[in-house]
Amino acid sequence: MNPKVALCAVTLAVAAASGDGHRHSCPFLKKVVPMGKSYVDVASNLLHTCATDCAAFASEFSKHGNFTMMGREATSSVEMEEMCNRHPLPQGSDTPKLKNVFPAFSTSDMLFEVEHGFKNELLHVHFCPKTKLITRADIFCARHPAPESVRKVGERFVKQIFEKNDCGVYAELVESQAVAEFHGNPSLLTKERKAVFENARIAQAACEENARKEKRVHTSNTVEVKSYYYHTPPQSDYVELTIVAERAVSVIFSPGVVRKNPIAVTLRLSAIGKIVGIHTYETEVLHLEKKFASTYGIHPTEVPEPKSSQSKEEAMVKTAPTEVMTKQGMSETSSKESIPAKSVSVLDALSGVSASVGLVSASWWPLLTFVLSVGMAQA
Repeated sequence: MNPKVALCAVTLAVAAASGDGHRHSCPFLKKVVPMGKSYVDVASNLLHTCATDCAAFASEFSKHGNFTMMGREATSSVEMEEMCNRHPLPQGSDTPKLKNVFPAFSTSDMLFEVEHGFKNELLHVHFCPKTKLITRADIFCARHPAPESVRKVGERFVKQIFEKNDCGVYAELVESQAVAEFHGNPSLLTKERKAVFENARIAQAACEENARKEKRVHTSNTVEVKSYYYHTPPQSDYVELTIVAERAVSVIFSPGVVRKNPIAVTLRLSAIGKIVGIHTYETEVLHLEKKFASTYGIHPTEVPEPKSSQSKEEAMVKTAPTEVMTKQGMSETSSKESIPAKSVSVLDALSGVSASVGLVSASWWPLLTFVLSVGMAQA
């Protein structure tokens, strides 16, 4: 293990214990915590303004762009404001909460998950890095559950890679010319190494190198799928499946201690069931910001609680039933015409147009073991 990385781990742990985190830093966290803030800000602002101020909501979007949800399209911020005004959120609705933010890091692209009542919703958003205006937005939550064959392919890919460190699935499940992008991989991101791989053979080699590093420090890996988001892009010959899962890892430095963090994987599948595109998201930044913002000198994002707007007319949104796959593979179906107002989600309220690692405890020892494990993986 690189001595500098080890020293970083020790000093960061001491800093965390003493509350003096500004004088010490770790390469991985020093990079992702400040970088992640812009993604958290964009997602938080979009969620908040959608529930409170349609003009402010529209101002989050570029004047011209591509915005889709459930196959419905808008091409301007003006259309987004009109949609927001036409279908306001019912007064007294439960406050939607930002659950996970998965940045691409190499581009201003991200997935973010919104928790609202008993269901979660996922958006894929691209924004301009300078203006922070959203230029493209898609939703992955589908009206119909993913076919069992698609779900099985996705779950097998995720578990083989992140639970068993077995990269052989690239040869079996992935089309030879499929492009793979590893977003937020700690080793690649920290060292600013290539994270886009032009074909399955190159991606498998990168996967195997990462697996070798993880096997040096991981004593156990388990993956629990939390949600499936199935999406058929308009006028396309492929489908998309996004899996959000929880990965639980034990490391050699702390036997018996398990740390958990969210991950996400988006797969594009052809009509014959072959994977033709891969995006993996290994770093979730919302929880990192909450944990380490002060350590790295950034102000954590604070979003006010949405308040009912007296200028908005109460309205129930009438849309077709939406089904989201749960971890058991069963669909959750709700009719927006029959449920109470408080169950209508922010995304549903837009009637089809919307924006497309809690790593350690407060104690210093789990923090030390986490950073040491990242350092070993980077070595």
